[in-house]
Amino acid sequence: MLPAIVAFVFAATSVPFWTMAATKNTSANRGKGSPPTTTAASRGHSKKASPTFKKTASPVSVKDSGCVDIMFEIFKAYDEKSHVCCFYLRKGQTDGFSKPINDAITSGELASDGFVFADSTLRVSRDIDEPKLTSKGFHYRCFPQFIGDSEVPDTLEGCLATCHRLKKILTAPANNRFNTTYRVSAENNLTQNPRRSADFVLTTSTIVQIIDHKYEVEQGKSFYGMFPELATIYFTPNPTYPYKAISELGYPNGGAADEEEDESDDNDN
Repeated sequence: MLPAIVAFVFAATSVPFWTMAATKNTSANRGKGSPPTTTAASRGHSKKASPTFKKTASPVSVKDSGCVDIMFEIFKAYDEKSHVCCFYLRKGQTDGFSKPINDAITSGELASDGFVFADSTLRVSRDIDEPKLTSKGFHYRCFPQFIGDSEVPDTLEGCLATCHRLKKILTAPANNRFNTTYRVSAENNLTQNPRRSADFVLTTSTIVQIIDHKYEVEQGKSFYGMFPELATIYFTPNPTYPYKAISELGYPNGGAADEEEDESDDNDN
């Protein structure tokens, strides 16, 4: 009985030799500059580690929005000289693309280049006098330019020079946060032969505004009454003239056939 009791006490109080070896090695390492072993008690008073944030593999970049063409068309000429040209961007996103041009015109920066009206819109079609809309519901904003003056020649070269002037504004770092490429090319010339009247492209209200600004009309007279031939570069019967052209500019209340009859009656008399 006694030997059994002695064996049980020895087993309970003794430490395994592998545990003693590990303790010995740890104590020896401490003397060589190793950090002390962290215990549960010491962990309770230690400073919490800073949170680890996930790092992205590469910086977020803005995708290039592609190439936008700067389009232009010279309208019908009078006395062998054109008076108006129109510029617009093919994508036509009013706020995202053409707004810098609009702001430059509004501020007067492009006045010497013949730009006065910033809030003009492209017409849906020759038959429908309504603003053309983009897929996102914005108006296709266009920029009528007075040409033919000494400062602004009515030539293809002059139009391309204006395109480069607009491109410089659009590609300025402050105006081009999407890294858009703006293309200037003679291929973007939409001028037709024979040239079209302005009402193929511009809305009626825009044309009336242009005429009121550009031409001086004597008191008691109308634009059409003073410049009947010049008036043909802006409106042509479709089959009659628009109401605003008739009521505000003096265009005849009828179509081309009515005008021809009037002329023949005058010749007979």
